[in-house]
Amino acid sequence: PATKKSLTQRNLPIISKITLLALASQNSMAGLLASSILCRRIGLRLVGATLLSHSILYFYEKMNWSAGGQERAMKEKFVLHLQGKLRMLVHTITSTCCTQIHQELQYTLKMVCKLVEDSVGKMKRECESTEQTLGCLTETLEILEDLIYSAEDIGLRLEDFEDNYLCPGRR
Repeated sequence: PATKKSLTQRNLPIISKITLLALASQNSMAGLLASSILCRRIGLRLVGATLLSHSILYFYEKMNWSAGGQERAMKEKFVLHLQGKLRMLVHTITSTCCTQIHQELQYTLKMVCKLVEDSVGKMKRECESTEQTLGCLTETLEILEDLIYSAEDIGLRLEDFEDNYLCPGRR
């Protein structure tokens, strides 16, 4: 309410002057001159207020635009910085993954080689065991062949002995 009274009190003399001048000077030159001076004064104040409000808005927009431009520039810097960090991170992760894969492959190859060596050793032992068994069987077969030849020889001698000494009349 205090501001409304002061605003009304301030505008009341101007309004009363305009109405008095308009009524008193319907067709007089002095009235036209007074009203034109009064209108010019009011007009200059309106133009001044308009220019002041436009310049305030202009500076406000300029500050916002430049702050927005700075914000945009900061965003671009941040994005570039982030892209650089991500590139480094991708390189680090890639090299770490490659190292890990390489280690896993080496471990797998080592395990496969160990398995192959164990299998080869087992096969060599089995082969040696089989060769020993085969050697024993070969010796036994040779002995059996010798015994078969001996048995055949003894069988022939026995037949000869039988024919010569036990049954001499059969011939």
